[in-house]
Amino acid sequence: MEIVSIPICQIEVNEEFNCRGKILPLDVASLASDIALNMLMNPLTVRKIADPTVYTYSLVSGFRRMKALRLLDWKEAPCTIVDCDEQKAIVMNLSENMQRKDLNI
Repeated sequence: MEIVSIPICQIEVNEEFNCRGKILPLDVASLASDIALNMLMNPLTVRKIADPTVYTYSLVSGFRRMKALRLLDWKEAPCTIVDCDEQKAIVMNLSENMQRKDLNI
């Protein structure tokens, strides 16, 4: 998969879509510090919005990373773009988080 740089302002972040729920800035403070020191290790995953109005892309996975990038005031984020419908995006989001032992469904 190709990694592309996408302006953060073009990425819709729907926290209700994320299986982990709302993420507070305090929850990602250590992640933001690590990104500031070591850069971002894994890109965000986004999908194109069929009929864009405000946003061009919708965040599929990487909600904590996105929150950390916003804390760091990054203007662009490295992303992989996936071609999928809403159902597949939900499965992808859940799949990425299943290995996290602190997941609260």
